[in-house]
Amino acid sequence: MGIKADNGMEVLMHIGIDTVNLNGEHFSSQLQVGDRVKIGDELVRFDIAAITALGYDIITPVLVVNSEQYPHLSCRQPGPVNFGEQIVALHTEEHNA
Repeated sequence: MGIKADNGMEVLMHIGIDTVNLNGEHFSSQLQVGDRVKIGDELVRFDIAAITALGYDIITPVLVVNSEQYPHLSCRQPGPVNFGEQIVALHTEEHNA
């Protein structure tokens, strides 16, 4: 799933390792292309039990696709994240001048 913020930051979230092989089975997007989202909005529903039963790892990489535009990036330590926890803070050069 890709998200583009108003400030141009592009984030890619991939739920699970190799889950693309499921062709969308056990996943249900709660959004349409072009929808605007805010903190707390539900993005996707997925059946963790079914996915892991098929042997897939549900580790979910979250990548900043255009990270070169954010030279000052701070990330939390790897590990489980709870709803509402901040995982990354990005600053453009102008915020650090």
